[in-house]
Amino acid sequence: MTTDYPYLDQDSILPRLNAVRFFVVLAMALGYASTMPIGRDGHEIFEIFGYEPSWLGIQILFFFSGLLAYKSITNGRRGMNYLKSRIWRVFPLLLAVTLTTVLVIYPLLGKPLSTPQDYLALGKYFFLTVTCLDPGRVLPGLLDDAIYMCLIQGAIWTLRWGLILHICVIIAARFESLLKPKVVLIGSVISMIAYGITAYIAAKQGLEFLRTPLVGMRLGYIFLLGMAVWAYRAHLPRARWAGVITALSLFTFAGLNYAFMPWTTVIEISLTLSLAYGAWLAASSTERSLAWLANWPHLAVGLYLTMWPTTQVVLHAYPELTSTTLPIVALPIALVLTGLSYVALTGRLNRYIDKPLSREVPVQTARF
Repeated sequence: MTTDYPYLDQDSILPRLNAVRFFVVLAMALGYASTMPIGRDGHEIFEIFGYEPSWLGIQILFFFSGLLAYKSITNGRRGMNYLKSRIWRVFPLLLAVTLTTVLVIYPLLGKPLSTPQDYLALGKYFFLTVTCLDPGRVLPGLLDDAIYMCLIQGAIWTLRWGLILHICVIIAARFESLLKPKVVLIGSVISMIAYGITAYIAAKQGLEFLRTPLVGMRLGYIFLLGMAVWAYRAHLPRARWAGVITALSLFTFAGLNYAFMPWTTVIEISLTLSLAYGAWLAASSTERSLAWLANWPHLAVGLYLTMWPTTQVVLHAYPELTSTTLPIVALPIALVLTGLSYVALTGRLNRYIDKPLSREVPVQTARF
């Protein structure tokens, strides 16, 4: 590897990935916390060209999820072995946080359980959340007067979409032709264009029935682009300045469209591409100036699962907190809980999950 090539070779891992994902989730946590005292109609702090950091952060996480999915599949992790490796990164912490919600937070802050229907509703919430069939759903009786209603685990609604996409990867892996680099690249571009056109029409025509499908399309195309980036990583710009210019050009293009052109989905797509590519540059860099980002523990999942319930409980205890002061109080508590949860659960599980496979399939070289 030459000194002007700050990205990793084909057999390396991403040494800055955990740190990059942590800061992405931290930005999401700040955005969420800033709207908690306002409600759904509020705008998150640090909006970029009218797009909230929470949504942009979710898309970056799905970009990395797709990237790692393709890496795992091409390294021989298939079928249930692949799915279990994804589930066990999230499930123990999800189970712990949901149990805490049901067994601790609800009895302390919720309405008394007086009828069998109340216990049934609580059990239903627990089951649908930990199975990711309906994560982040409303829990009636808990914080009903909160500005964000009774959403106590509101941030985790994306887990269902992640599970769906990973199942699609498993199915595609049974047909080798569907995972060829060219197919993945073409599919990602087509899905991105399809999302842009559909979202534009839906916004202009007020087609509310497309809201849920658009969420899947929005997360799906960036997931596929993550897969394509890993497939074609050897063909990306090798010089550090070229990668930075690429990301900045996409960001500038989004800004110019936002400032001088009528609104279109080109703004969101180019902005998302610039941030995702910038995150890839940071995660894959071996620059000495970024050495402090290397080999961080995998804290992003813990923060992602604890930030919303922590913020809701803190706001309930101190309703006078504002969009500025609530993050200052709540996020340090969420960070402490994240560290404790990692020590208790995630560290050992990651060492188990990341054990090398006894047999690996050679990575297919990407060719145009």
